[in-house]
Amino acid sequence: NHKTWLNTYFTSNDFFGGPGHPILVIMGGEGPVEDILYPFVSNGLAREFSAYVLQTEHRFYGSSKPVGDNPTSGDFKAYLAPEQAMADYIQLILHVQEQLGCSTDKSSIEYCPVITIGGSYPGFLSAMMRLVHPDVVDIGYASSAPLMLYEHLPDFDTNGYFDKVAQVADMAVPGCVEATYKTSKELNDWVLDEETSGTVSEIAGQLGIC
Repeated sequence: NHKTWLNTYFTSNDFFGGPGHPILVIMGGEGPVEDILYPFVSNGLAREFSAYVLQTEHRFYGSSKPVGDNPTSGDFKAYLAPEQAMADYIQLILHVQEQLGCSTDKSSIEYCPVITIGGSYPGFLSAMMRLVHPDVVDIGYASSAPLMLYEHLPDFDTNGYFDKVAQVADMAVPGCVEATYKTSKELNDWVLDEETSGTVSEIAGQLGIC
């Protein structure tokens, strides 16, 4: 369909040298964004390269709500995917390029190279932006990006990260891991159950969690 929604983002042109200079795109991840993250980008790299800074917010986090305030489990399954988030970011980048007067011709002196930046899941998105959308993204910087985790390779221990987190958590609070696992499994079963109805908040309330 052609429905639209508001995607939150932040920008900084404090050091932007105009068309022909880079656009640094900080990838939004699994959390709300209230300002530009990574001062080393907005105050450091932007100053050094006379760059424009664009901070994105991931769909379904913060005030970026594709389906309103009360998404259902079905909404998450249908509309919360990395590919969709990347498509959002591409639209936003193209919009910003146009607003700044940047050429889309990479041979032009007024072309603004696009560099995506992120760590962890946003780092994964940053790398995939370069891989999937090389026509728009020129460089993808990915720090601590769990690329192999998402590949599901047969010889890669996909539980290694979570095992370490569980080990540390149980050292801090004995019994924490077992309780968390039980709650997470119940919530997962509820959300993935085709007969589950209601919003995520309502489901959480029925499970007795906030």
